[in-house]
Amino acid sequence: MKKIYSIAAYSVVALSFVFFAAPSAFALIQTGNIANGAVTSAKIANGTITASDLAANSVGASEIASSAVGGSEIAAGAVAASEIASGAVGAAEIAADAVGGAEIAAGAVGSSEIDTDAVGSPEIATGAVDSAEIDTGAVTTDEILDATIVTADIATGGVATADILDATIVTGDIATGGVATGNILDATIVTGDIATGGVATGNILDATIVTGDIAAGGVATANILDGTVASVDILDATIATGDIAADTIVAGNIAAGAVANSELADSIAIPGIFTLGRQTLTVTDDGVANDTLTPTSSYVELAQDATADGTTPDVVLDETGMTEGNLLIVVRIDANAGNVTINESDGVAESAGNITLSAGQFDSVSYIYTGTTWVQIAASENG
Repeated sequence: MKKIYSIAAYSVVALSFVFFAAPSAFALIQTGNIANGAVTSAKIANGTITASDLAANSVGASEIASSAVGGSEIAAGAVAASEIASGAVGAAEIAADAVGGAEIAAGAVGSSEIDTDAVGSPEIATGAVDSAEIDTGAVTTDEILDATIVTADIATGGVATADILDATIVTGDIATGGVATGNILDATIVTGDIATGGVATGNILDATIVTGDIAAGGVATANILDGTVASVDILDATIATGDIAADTIVAGNIAAGAVANSELADSIAIPGIFTLGRQTLTVTDDGVANDTLTPTSSYVELAQDATADGTTPDVVLDETGMTEGNLLIVVRIDANAGNVTINESDGVAESAGNITLSAGQFDSVSYIYTGTTWVQIAASENG
C-alpha cells in the first residue's frame, strides 16, 4: 500500500508541473483528445466563442435565442424572400418609405389596400381615368375646367332649360341650323332675342304668321310681294285716299258694281269719251204689258221681235236694285214695223204720258232715278 501512495503522490506532482509550471503544455490536448460531447456550455467561458470558432451552417434556428437577431447581426442583402416566413413581415417590420414600385407585384394593390383619400392627382397617370372609372353623378361643375365642354361631350337632348343660365346664350353659342322648333318653348321668343335680319323666309313655317306676330307698322312695302295682296287681305273701309298712289288703280282693280255714289267725288272730270255699259232687250209685239225692263246698265238698246202680231209692244220699267241718281237711256235700234210703248206707271215711271218709240229707228228716251221713281228727263223722235 505504501508503494501505491508513492506513485499517486508522484502523479500529482507531475500534473502540478504541467498546469502550473509549463502552460504551453496545453498544446498537448488536441481535438482528438476530447471525446464527442465532452465540452458543454459549462466548460466554455462566456464570450469566448467567435465566428472563427463556428463551423459553416452550424448555427440554426434552435441555436438562436428568441429576438436575439437584430439589424446589426444581419449582413447587407443577406435576407431574401426564401429567408422570410409567409406572413412574417407586417407594417411594423417595414421602415417608412421603404416600399417603392419595384417592391410591389403587378396587380397586387387593390381598393382594400388603398387608404381613404390616399390617391390624389399626383398618383394618377395622365389619361388613366376614363368613363368607366367615374361614378354616375360624380362630376359636378367644380370638376369641369372652364370652356372645355364641346358639342361631342353633350348627349342629344342632354341640356334642359334648367341647365342654361338665363340670358347667357349668344349667337356664337348656336350652330348654324342648330335650333329646331322642338328646341323652343312655345311663346318664349321675344323681339330682343332676335338679331336684326336674323329671321329669313326659310326659318318660318308656312302659314304660321298671324296678325299678333306682326308689330304695328312692322310691314313695309318692301316686305310685300308684288301682286300678292287680295281683297280678303284688306280690312274693310281701311283704304284711304292717301294710301293710293296717283294713277295706280285701273279698271281691272275694281270689282263690278263696287263703285257707288258714295265712292264718287262730288265733281268728276271725265277725260275723253264717257262710255256707258250696254244692255239689250228684245220685246214681243203682242200688245200686252208683259215685257219688263230691269236696268243693269245705264244704256239700253231696245228692239221688237217682228213676229207680225200687229200689236204695239208695251214695256214696263222696273226699279229693283236702283239707287238715287242712276241714269237710264233707252234707244230703239231696230227698223221693224210697229211702234214700242214704254208705259207710264205711277210711283214707278213718271213721264209725259206713255212714251212711244216709232219704227223709224233711233227714237230715244232718258230717265233719272230719284230714289223712289224713274223720272223722264228727255225724249227724242229721230226716225
